[in-house]
Amino acid sequence: MAAIDSTARVRRALMSLEGLSVGDAFGEQFFGAPDYVLPRIAERHLPASPWPYTDDSEMAIALTEVLAEHGRVDQAGLARAFVRRYIVDPTRGYGGGAHQILHELRCGMAWQEAAGAAFDGQGSMGNGARCGLRHWARISPMTSRRWLAKRAPQRR
Repeated sequence: MAAIDSTARVRRALMSLEGLSVGDAFGEQFFGAPDYVLPRIAERHLPASPWPYTDDSEMAIALTEVLAEHGRVDQAGLARAFVRRYIVDPTRGYGGGAHQILHELRCGMAWQEAAGAAFDGQGSMGNGARCGLRHWARISPMTSRRWLAKRAPQRR
């Protein structure tokens, strides 16, 4: 990969990360009991700052760091980055499975073993696979609808 191409990719990743983390922090303000949250949404109430971001942003930051350093997803490097960021603040909303896996990684277990052993070998039962789309929808509902529409099966 050419140096300029790498620089451009990292710049785009950082811009994406900025939007993702703002959407994550904003959206996190609307998690709670429906009888509290829904009226705030209907009133278009802007929550007071600060808006702390969640584990989703922490993991995206770790991924961006690895991409900037290696120019690709280095899985072992990504596992180390996840642990490094987790140690700084494990209270950002990580699920039980993530706590377990990151603790095992911190104690020296190989990432393949820790991830493979989660949930009795059945894999994650969390919602991490939805995170990308969830953040996309938080940042730009219209854009996410267009993105989904383009990928929907075409009816003839």
